[in-house]
Amino acid sequence: MKKEPSVGIIIINWNGLKDTLELIDSIKQISYDNYKIYLVDNDSSDGSQEEFNKRYKKNKKVELVLNKRNEGLAGGFNTGLKYSLKDRMDYSFIMNNDMVVKKDFLERLVNELEQNENLAAIGPRIYFYEDKSRIWNTGVRFRLRGFKNIDQYKLNDESFKNKQTVDALDGAYLIKNEVLKNIGLLEDDFFIMHEMTGWCLKAKNYGYSVAVLPSSKIWHKVSRSVADEGKLCAYYGGRNWILLLKRYFKFEKRIFGIILYILLFPLRKIYSITKGRKIYLSVSIKGILKGLLNKK
Repeated sequence: MKKEPSVGIIIINWNGLKDTLELIDSIKQISYDNYKIYLVDNDSSDGSQEEFNKRYKKNKKVELVLNKRNEGLAGGFNTGLKYSLKDRMDYSFIMNNDMVVKKDFLERLVNELEQNENLAAIGPRIYFYEDKSRIWNTGVRFRLRGFKNIDQYKLNDESFKNKQTVDALDGAYLIKNEVLKNIGLLEDDFFIMHEMTGWCLKAKNYGYSVAVLPSSKIWHKVSRSVADEGKLCAYYGGRNWILLLKRYFKFEKRIFGIILYILLFPLRKIYSITKGRKIYLSVSIKGILKGLLNKK
């Protein structure tokens, strides 16, 4: 029998011990065997590192990377990807820690990448954890005014299972490590926000495509890791969107996209106010200015 390609599964934890343990327990049940988990902890203060050492230090399926500072999602993923490349894994699967997976999710994704030379990455269909038949996304559609999750809030449609090409992927996806060697890692300075979708846009600029496979399923608790980080999201959301436009688009689209974002900015903040959300206006403006100036 043909040996299964090797997969490095990269999980980033930051004060999310309960969610991460549930995710790892679900991965232990998958039908795919040739994988290794790279568990990267971003200097948690909730006892995560101590618990991980206790549970996984001698587990050959789990390699612990215990950071002494918070590297964010981008830095954490890149740390794990470097380990996956060093260990000569064939593929890397990056994912948020607040998820659980279906037993056959990984083998379906690997089989598709094995058969499609031009695919840089493929993702599963992601459902809401609290409403397991309702879709969170089937890939991402890119527009200059922002990303849009495909099929969000729709009920599951079992009739559609074939892969479809999309503009980008978010939350979780499987990457060919050969592509990583060719085009590089995620944008390390993004910290959080747009780091996963941004890599997909970079891959497409190199001539690759990305796709989603609805028959591969996982469930997402949605924004657990940033739920209490409103200021961080406000800052990096604007900053990284500007940087993304500047790095991955030609001059005309880049300028139009930046102007459009700035013009729509007041309307977005007004909409947020009507929904009772905190808007962190000064932080958001600072993020936009830093993006325009290429600063952290």
